[in-house]
Amino acid sequence: MRAVRAALSAAAALVLVFVLAGAPVLVTARAGRPAFDAAGFAAAFRDWFRGLADGGSFDYSLGSTSWSLLDQAPKFLAVSVANLALPGAAGIFFGALAGALLRPRRRGWSDRLVDGLAATPDFMLALALQVLAAGVLAPLGLRVRIGPSGAGLSLPAMAVMAAYPFCFAYRAAVRASRSTQGADFVAFARSKGLSEGAILRRHVGAAVVPALVDELPVILAFMQGTLFIVEYLFALPGVARFLFSAAFSGPRRGFYQAYQYDLGVFVLAGLCLAYTVVYAVLRLALALARKVLAHE
Repeated sequence: MRAVRAALSAAAALVLVFVLAGAPVLVTARAGRPAFDAAGFAAAFRDWFRGLADGGSFDYSLGSTSWSLLDQAPKFLAVSVANLALPGAAGIFFGALAGALLRPRRRGWSDRLVDGLAATPDFMLALALQVLAAGVLAPLGLRVRIGPSGAGLSLPAMAVMAAYPFCFAYRAAVRASRSTQGADFVAFARSKGLSEGAILRRHVGAAVVPALVDELPVILAFMQGTLFIVEYLFALPGVARFLFSAAFSGPRRGFYQAYQYDLGVFVLAGLCLAYTVVYAVLRLALALARKVLAHE
C-alpha cells in the first residue's frame, strides 16, 4: 500500500510539473490582451516527448549560446540541494534542541527573539547579512564562501535558509514540551523524585520529534520559496535561479517572452527531486535530535 501511495504521489507531481511548466505557454497575448492558447500548450507538451528521443529536450539556449542540460543540470541541482539540506537540517536540529531545553511555562525572551526572527522578511534578512558580510566580515579577512569558487555555498545564504526551519522547529518543540510538562505522567514522575534532566530525556524529548515530523512538508514548502530569493540575491548557481535566468530566454514567444517549456519541465522536476532528497535529510536530523534529547 505504501508503494502504491508513493507511485500515485509521483504521478500527481509529474502531472503538476507539466501543467505549471506550461502556464507561460498556455497564457499568451492576443490583440494586447491575455488569452489562453491550448493548442500551443499541447504542441509544447508533444514536442517535449518527441525531444526525449532525439535529445532536443535536453538542449537550451542562454542568449546566443546553446547548452546541454545534461552537462549543467547536476551542478545546479547539487547547489540547490545543499542550500536546502544543510541549513534545513541544522535549523531543525538546533531549533528542536532549543525549544525542548528553553521551555518555561510562560513566554520568555527566547520566544520573543524567535518571533522577531520569524517575522523578518527573507529579503530583508538576506540584505542585512550581505551588508554584514561586506562591511564587517570581509574587512576582517573572514571568508563567507564555503568551498572552492563557484561551489554555490555561502554562510550568509545558509543563515537565511536556516532561519525559518529553526523558528518553526523551536515553536513546535516549545508547544510539545510545554503540553507534555502538564501531563499526568510527568507530574507523577516528579512526585517520584525524578530529576528534570531525566524527565526531559524520557518524556519531553520523545514528544518533541513526532510533532515536528508531521510539520516537515510545511517547513520544506517555505524553504523552497525562500530558495528562489536566496539564490537570486546571492547569485548562487542553483535550480531556482536557473529557472528565471535560462528558462525565460529561449526562442518560444508568448505571454512571457522567450520561454523554454522543455527547460521549465526539467527545472520543476529537479525541484521535486530536491524536495524528496531534502525530506530524507531532515528526517535524519530529527532522528538525531531525538537521540540527543531522549537518549534513544
